[in-house]
Amino acid sequence: MFRSLSSRTLTLSTLLCLTLCLTGCINLPPYGMIAGSNSYDGTTIVMPVGAPSIARGFNGNTRVGAPNTHAGIDVVATVGAVVLAVAPGEVTAVAGDLLSGKRIVIDHGKDRSGSIYSTRYFHLDSQLVKIGDQVKRGQIIGRVGDTGLLAPYPHLHFELHRGYGFGHAVNPHEYWLDGPGIVTCFMPYTSVQTSQFRMIYPVKCLQ
Repeated sequence: MFRSLSSRTLTLSTLLCLTLCLTGCINLPPYGMIAGSNSYDGTTIVMPVGAPSIARGFNGNTRVGAPNTHAGIDVVATVGAVVLAVAPGEVTAVAGDLLSGKRIVIDHGKDRSGSIYSTRYFHLDSQLVKIGDQVKRGQIIGRVGDTGLLAPYPHLHFELHRGYGFGHAVNPHEYWLDGPGIVTCFMPYTSVQTSQFRMIYPVKCLQ
């Protein structure tokens, strides 16, 4: 479905890939690294050595037409790498389109402060849940892929949104389970006791 593309489309994808290669944003070690700035709000982001690298970070300038807007993070991984639900919730969308490829949306409901959160997972190779499924933190929901025109190399584009409906994109680095700026890999049997929304890394880390 997503690979039946015209020659014009293929040319666009090739140009995007070439641009990414020339800018070096995918010339990364596969684990433990962040391309570009590795700080959040003046604090250095801590990446576990086993966490798949981040090829592009969050840019909160989401005004229409604003330059360099990026509403999430791009996690580099091989096709088929495991994608995890970052927090408990309900699957509200399992779909796909020409640009974003196969995607999943999970509604995490309200935290105790009353804020509503949802997460979005794009460019998947496979979707392993269906609409209405209740998922647990760390549950496998899909596999990393390169579906969609905006994925000239295999990666997961991950977004966190706050607010009703579509909400607005917020910086994922604010919400890691171990604290702001501390990327947190999933550890089975770890109890979570927090009144605020907190999440784990969306791609499975090396143990």
